[in-house]
Amino acid sequence: MNSWIPMTSDQYHLAWDKMYKDFKFKPSIHSSDWPSFRLPSPFVTWGLRK
Repeated sequence: MNSWIPMTSDQYHLAWDKMYKDFKFKPSIHSSDWPSFRLPSPFVTWGLRK
């Protein structure tokens, strides 16, 4: 499992800031707060299986 490298602190914060902003991400452990993010519409998905 050497196919990844850790993010720098700046990269980490940039990625999470984007999640909070673009997907209105609100992490929670309470089921009443699900889903914890909203997908923009329209959206596209890709399958990652080989």
